[in-house]
Order: sequence, then structure tokens, then C-alpha cells
Amino acid sequence: MLAMTYPALPQFCYDDCTSAIWKKTMSRTRKPAQFTADKIAKEIRAELRSTLRARRDLYAPIQRFEAITEANGHTRYYVLFDMNPRKQITGLRFGGIKELGLPDERIHDRVLEFANAVWHLKDRLHQYAKATGTRIDCDEHAKQCQPLLVCADLANKKKHGRNENRSGLDPSLDIVKFNMSGNGAVEVYLDGVMNDKEVIVEKNVPIPFAVNILVQGDGKTALGDAREIINLGFEHWLPLIERLGVLNAGDRESHALRNILFDKAREQRDGEMYTA
Repeated sequence: MLAMTYPALPQFCYDDCTSAIWKKTMSRTRKPAQFTADKIAKEIRAELRSTLRARRDLYAPIQRFEAITEANGHTRYYVLFDMNPRKQITGLRFGGIKELGLPDERIHDRVLEFANAVWHLKDRLHQYAKATGTRIDCDEHAKQCQPLLVCADLANKKKHGRNENRSGLDPSLDIVKFNMSGNGAVEVYLDGVMNDKEVIVEKNVPIPFAVNILVQGDGKTALGDAREIINLGFEHWLPLIERLGVLNAGDRESHALRNILFDKAREQRDGEMYTA
């Protein structure tokens, strides 16, 4: 087997980056980032779109299935909880279930992303108020809404691994409840080690789901549907967004967001199908 030879590379080490020449160059070229009101408003609009998508997706049922044709010609359906192909599992088997309570870390992550998006709107709104010289205390506004403080607790546990318990409720997420009542016979295999599951149903009918928020860390007391509670926190920001005039520009983007957040929200809070 022939040995491979490579041309010698120029010598470069990390110390070069901290040399006096490097520091001098960086100090001359580096400038503070400019956060204008227009730039911050653009970022807020992007975050609002992301938050609306997160909310919409959490209300969409599981509706992807893979057909399984058995030896007797009978067709059943494997439930695709994500975009991955079927994973056959050897584990506990259950059957004849109308409501299925299972751990689902992907759905939990989506709930926590929604909470995180809602809570961290505070930072952008604070920046915008400062850039426009508007005297608004975003922290004080947040303290007036317990659902928003629940968002803060869920977001900070996930993102920073700390429990500040701003809400005083020590919230956590319950297992996911899947409504299988329209799917006929249900067969479930569970792998408790990796929290994987294989669910096979008789009918490929969309499967609604819900996740409750549990309080006080006892794993028993339910505060309510996580989507509803986080959405209450989101709606608490709307008067502040309106007062700051973040969406007062005449562009189509601001108009569409005003229509969803203020006009449609007054008629039906969670029914929009915004596809930004």
C-alpha cells in the first residue's frame, strides 16, 4: 500500500490571533452593532411570524401514516409521529385504546419552543422601546401576567437549565395525550429506554393531541392545556406591541401581521392559518 504524502502547510497557530498586530487590526475595524428602530422592528416581525407558526403547528393533529399490507390482505396504518420512516420496536404491547398518554420529546420540544418564543419577545420589545424613546417597562408588564411568567419558567428551564420559578408554580409538562377515538383498533409498542413508540391503527384518521402543564412539581396538579396557557402569555404582549407601534408601517408584512394579531384575534384567537 502506497503511503500518501501531502504538501507542507504554512505554520499557523492560535497565538497569531492574539498577537499585537491582530489586536491592533481588530480594534481599528470592529465597530459596535447599530440597532436602529427599523432594524429592531424587522426582527420583531420575524419573531412574531415564527411564534404564529409555532402556535399553528401545535394545533395541527398527527396526520401522516404509512400503509401496512398484511399477509391476509388487510391494510392497517403506522402512525408517523415525525418525518422518519417506520421503526419497528420490540417492547410492551397494548391494544384497544381510545386515549393514549405517551412521552413524546419532539412535541415537548415544540411546546417549549413556543414558550421560549413568547417569553423572549420581551427582549426585542425592550430594545424597541429604548430605540424609540418610549417609556415602557417590559419587565413590569410581564409580571402582570402569570401565563407569561409560566412561559418564562418553561423557557429558562429548557434553555438555561435553571428554575427561577417566576410564576411561583414550578411548572412542567405532562406526557402527551393522543386522542385515538377515531382510529379504530389501536396497537402500541413501547421502548421505555429510548422513549420510542410504534403505533399501528385501523383507520388513518388525523390524531389530535394535547399537553397539560403541571404545577408545583408534584406531577399531578394540572394547570391546563399548554397551548392555551402559552397563548395567553402571547396575547398579553399585544397591547404593548400596539402601543409601541411596531406594526404601524405601511408595508404588506406589517399589514398582514396586524390583521392576524389584532383583527382576526378578536374574532377567533387560534383559528388563523397564517403561512408566513
